[in-house]
Amino acid sequence: RDAFPGLASFEARFEEAGAVAHLCGSGPSLFTLVSGPEEGATLQQRCVALGLDTCLVKTIATPV
Repeated sequence: RDAFPGLASFEARFEEAGAVAHLCGSGPSLFTLVSGPEEGATLQQRCVALGLDTCLVKTIATPV
């Protein structure tokens, strides 16, 4: 995380919105998992209110 100046500010706002932040990609990107669409929409609204750009997506389940 130290390699990305400014990331700590985004992570702090994401967590302030109620997310458990996880880091991925070389971008970098922050993500979290939620229990369903309603929780996701609520979290997304909180993030937007804090000035964060968000994408709400659904995972694709495949049988193992």
